[in-house]
Amino acid sequence: MSDFIRWQNNWALKIPHLDQQHLVLVERINQIAELVTGRSPPTAAQSDVGRQPPGQRHEGRCADVPEHSRLICDHVEELIEETRAHFQDEEALMLRLDYPSYHEHKREHGILLAELVDLARQVRQGTEQMGLQTLTALKHWLIVHIVTSDQAYAEHYHSRGLAPDSVVPGAEGRERSSSPNWTGEEGNASARVSGGH
Repeated sequence: MSDFIRWQNNWALKIPHLDQQHLVLVERINQIAELVTGRSPPTAAQSDVGRQPPGQRHEGRCADVPEHSRLICDHVEELIEETRAHFQDEEALMLRLDYPSYHEHKREHGILLAELVDLARQVRQGTEQMGLQTLTALKHWLIVHIVTSDQAYAEHYHSRGLAPDSVVPGAEGRERSSSPNWTGEEGNASARVSGGH
């Protein structure tokens, strides 16, 4: 099976905990793509990218969604939670590093998160039928954000001579995802981008 997004080595920030979070986001979008295209519904193990399986976490928000869209709704809700947690970790790191473009980057996070929340609302209301155009937009925003905005603060991080995981935001107050692992080798991570994008 070909994944909708295939991880590329040049996307790596070389900040392992953030690269791992990016892989979780890529994997979640791949799962949504599998559900939308009808390739193969995720198994219980695939549904549990980081935590409790979708459907158990979002029953209230997705309960009124028609059954054929409920799992998609659950995965979109998971994507929102994973994205929100990731953005919080990035922003905490940028503050600790006194990153000069912090406010612009945080504003971009706000816009991206608002778009995801709006997408989830549309899926719940039945006004958004997830299709290739929406999936491509998700793919685009994630890849563009990683290779432009995130690479810029990663350069700032590394210019300060910090070890790859010397500053780990989010470790204090929140349980962090344990999968998938970033290995730094293309093809060894579970997330993959087709078409070289």
